[in-house]
This record gives sequence, structure tokens and C-alpha cells, in this order.
Amino acid sequence: MYYCIATDREHMYLGNGTAVTVQAADTTVMQSIDLMAFASSNNHDSTVTLQCKIGGFTPSHVSVHWLIGSRKENGQTMFVWEEGEEKSVKTHNYITVSTEEWRTGGACTCVVNLGGRMFNKTLHYYDIQDTCYPFIRVPRIFAFVAALLFFMTLFILGGRL
Repeated sequence: MYYCIATDREHMYLGNGTAVTVQAADTTVMQSIDLMAFASSNNHDSTVTLQCKIGGFTPSHVSVHWLIGSRKENGQTMFVWEEGEEKSVKTHNYITVSTEEWRTGGACTCVVNLGGRMFNKTLHYYDIQDTCYPFIRVPRIFAFVAALLFFMTLFILGGRL
């Protein structure tokens, strides 16, 4: 209990008191920095969006920036409420770079500043597995060719009937 005591030189006044409860910080939430890269699906837009997802830090105490090669960029920050086993607020920071810069620029580092303590994580182009994209394209091409052959066969047979 904390009590406020005030005096006016003749009298002393004692407040009702305030109960203060101190709890240890919740250590079950792990601090994490996760990086992802998203390539644009638009053929006219040759950019890659990099995402830095930060968890386990109080969002109001976090500042984030990126080091793209030797260049510093602030990116755009959003706070996202995530529900799961534990409800938490995650800090997401996004930056867009050209595809060429992404493939040849080397390191893209997300830097998290928490009250003077610095945390960072780096993502390289070669860290991303692009092997699934050809496997997605091949069935699409096969389906397109099969549909084209089907309609051509119908057209040819339909003309003979």
C-alpha cells in the first residue's frame, strides 16, 4: 500500500492509500522476427514485397527499419491482432524492392530497435525456395493444352457430322 501524506504546517493529512500489484513480465511469449518475401503476380509489376513480422515485443516500444544492401529504409508498419493459443499484437513492417534489386542486391535486413537494444534478421534471395513455382506452372500449361486439344477435336469432329 502507498499512502499520500500532505501537510499545511499545522495539520497532517493522510490519504486512503492505494494498493499496487506488481507482476513479473510474462515470459511465455517468445520474441520473434520472421521474414517473408512476396513476388508480385502482375507481369507488369516487377517488385518484391518483404515482410518483417515481429512478435513478443510491446508494439509501442518498437521501431523498425530495413537495411537493403547499405541503404536504410523505414518501410510501412502495421499492428495486427492475432488470435490463437494466445492473443497477441504483432508488428508487421513492409517494404517493396525491385525484383532485380531483390535478386542481385544481397542482404535485406530487418532491424528492430527496442529501447536501444537492437535485434535483426536477414533474408537473402537464395534463402527462398522457388522450386514450387515451376511445379505449379506445369499443370496449368498441361491443362491449357489439353483443353485446347479437346476443343479442336470437337470442332473438327463437329464439322464432319
